Amino acid sequence: LIMDVTESKHFQEELSLYQYIADSSADLMSYIDSKYVYRAVNKSYLAYNGKNADEIVGYTIADLLGQDVFSSLVQEKIDHCLAGEVIEYESWFEYPTKSKRYMNVIYYPYHSKNTETGIVVVAQDITERKLAEDEFHKQEELMITQSRQVAMGEMVSMIAHQWRQPIASIAMVANNVIAQREFEEEIDLELLEGDLQNIVNQALYLSSTIDDFRNFFSPTNDKELTTLDKVIDETLKIIGKSLENNQIAININVIESEEVNLYKKELIQVFLIIINNAKDAIQKDRKRDDGFIDIIVSVEDNYPTVAFNDNGGGIADTILSKLGEPYVSSKSTQGTGLGLYMSKVIIEKHMHGTIEWKNKKNGTSIKIKLPPKSLMKD
Repeated sequence: LIMDVTESKHFQEELSLYQYIADSSADLMSYIDSKYVYRAVNKSYLAYNGKNADEIVGYTIADLLGQDVFSSLVQEKIDHCLAGEVIEYESWFEYPTKSKRYMNVIYYPYHSKNTETGIVVVAQDITERKLAEDEFHKQEELMITQSRQVAMGEMVSMIAHQWRQPIASIAMVANNVIAQREFEEEIDLELLEGDLQNIVNQALYLSSTIDDFRNFFSPTNDKELTTLDKVIDETLKIIGKSLENNQIAININVIESEEVNLYKKELIQVFLIIINNAKDAIQKDRKRDDGFIDIIVSVEDNYPTVAFNDNGGGIADTILSKLGEPYVSSKSTQGTGLGLYMSKVIIEKHMHGTIEWKNKKNGTSIKIKLPPKSLMKD
């Protein structure tokens, strides 16, 4: 009898200790049985709901949260937990004393020695973190929008580069035809036919250029199965003439290529930013006509990889470690610092890849690694 009393006292002391630990937590804790009835709650749970223990214990979840919330959000998760799964989710909840709060909720299955089944619920209030994340995403979207506006301006310059030579060629051919008509008694029909075909070819090239730019700017929400070298080819249709006019050589080396499943236009945008930055650096740094951008496509550790290497003089060490942060630019006062920031967001967050940059001899190297199609997240 004395032993039974001692054991009972020890059990009560342990129970009080566990209750004290639970009540000391800012997290909301409760125990719910297999019939969805509250059997125990801690002080934080009571405080958020503005109730006493006898107003919650013995009542069902539906009694406390409402039948709609219970049926649509909670019941299925609890049933999975009762079957042995640990369930974790985040959602908004309405509390009488706290109004609307964003909670991280975890359900732990519980089986007692007498085969009683229930769940232990731990809910953490992460409202401030959620609001901060939402504000960060808003600012991020704003910066991406600003970057796209800058890209639009650069696109106009690229279109001008693409069109300048064909338009000049058309004008020259037309002038030749006019001069021939004025100074020669008879027009050489064979020569005229060749001139007209030249005009047609240049017009078709201009039309093709319009299609390239229109395709790039047309919205799409669909992923595409492609390879990095194909994306590079499409990128060069847009910026290639600008590089040619600035006497910058593009050298492409496809060592190995593997398919990726991604938003192709986003990747083209990243490639345009990288190549355009390299072009600007080369124009600023070099004193002779030997500018180049080497593009190497390969597969590293099963990850499709593309590296851009230029001879534009590299990036200042004071900026290199901060590059990729908003409004940090390698172009001094001439850059917005949004291009590489957006590239980092697209590669790391949208495509779950990696992008890194470093200085090399006489220039900069930027490497992008993307998951193979088998690992691409939806």
